[in-house]
Amino acid sequence: MAQTVFLIHDIKDKPFARQMAIELSLAGATVWLDEAEIGDTQNSLINDVLKDIFGHVYLAVILSPNSAGSDWLRSKVEFLLKQQVPGFTITVLPLVIKNCTVPLFLADKRFADFRNPSGFTTMLRKVIKFLGLESAGAGPLLPSDITGMWQGSWVWGGRKRDANLFLSSWPTIPSRMIIRYLKSGVLTIVEQEFDVLSSGNVVKLIGTSYRLLERGISLGWILDRFNLSIGESCKTLEGIITDKKGIQSSLLFMRT
Repeated sequence: MAQTVFLIHDIKDKPFARQMAIELSLAGATVWLDEAEIGDTQNSLINDVLKDIFGHVYLAVILSPNSAGSDWLRSKVEFLLKQQVPGFTITVLPLVIKNCTVPLFLADKRFADFRNPSGFTTMLRKVIKFLGLESAGAGPLLPSDITGMWQGSWVWGGRKRDANLFLSSWPTIPSRMIIRYLKSGVLTIVEQEFDVLSSGNVVKLIGTSYRLLERGISLGWILDRFNLSIGESCKTLEGIITDKKGIQSSLLFMRT
């Protein structure tokens, strides 16, 4: 079952928030980034989208010296926890990334400790398990030699685009790609989901949804299509991307 996760953070902790958003999105969560700069509690991104969400919502609160003592953090989380909105429940999960004093209103919450960079992967697995993203259902969707994580890049409009690709084995978790590129000097992160068709050594990815991960904005563009071939060692996916404008570019993905 897909989970909805809001990453609440201070703008100074943006690099960690972006990395966590990518990791959790690839694990199957629907992730939204929300920070102090968006505005006050009543007008934040969270309140704009909660009315359209049903089920379990997780507030992943990133704690560091930048955020732990801030008034906006306390007011935002406390306001949301007091809401009685039919259709969903809210669970708070503090993510401690640097030594800081955990606010009293979060002191009784179970938290994830990311203070040691070398333990990031281990702690990430625990967060994924806590979010209920490990059990994806029954029955494989794709051959095991192509499922899992891939990393690649291509050039579009003279700009390099780096991408992490996750090809899902499970019907209930969609295959998806996180694409990163610089636009006017600003890092842009988008998420695209796919239908995947596999026959022999040919893999076709047909985009089904496309949104800006940074703000959760759904985009109505014509979606990308990928025609790829599996390398003999099953460690590469190589082929052509046809983008929304019909422009084709060559690309290569490597098994990670």
